[in-house]
Amino acid sequence: VQAYEKIFVQKQLEQSTKMQKRINELDLLFQRIYEDNASGKLSDERFATMAFNYEDEQNELKVLAEERKTEIDVDNSKMNDVQQFIERARNYTHIKELSPAIVNEFVDRIMISQKQTIDGNTVYPIDIFYRGVGIIDMPTAEEMEALFQEHLHQKKVSKEKTA
Repeated sequence: VQAYEKIFVQKQLEQSTKMQKRINELDLLFQRIYEDNASGKLSDERFATMAFNYEDEQNELKVLAEERKTEIDVDNSKMNDVQQFIERARNYTHIKELSPAIVNEFVDRIMISQKQTIDGNTVYPIDIFYRGVGIIDMPTAEEMEALFQEHLHQKKVSKEKTA
């Protein structure tokens, strides 16, 4: 769980950095077209069109950047919740029997949906919301292997940088 959160936050930060670079780039482009317009290289009509497009894109990017910042702040808060969940999980490494104490420690709520018929079988979908982390979507074996390989690669790259 902790590894996925770090990857998500890292990707959000990368996107935010790219957006900030583009916002700065648009400032420079706007300055250039202003100078070209002032010197007569660019018509007033063309300047107005380009300036509008640049400002529109820049405003959209500023809104997106603020949304990313908010998401990252929320994710940092979630990261603390995940840390607390992991600490609780360490106390119960090998659970042989589910007791009420364990359920109360980990489970926030259980939601049972309306019955459904899937392939001729009647099922009641159940969502378990864990305390502090919500629903845990377990990755498939292939996804888990890919994430593990990525983790090993990042570890190797970080060791090469420090060596």
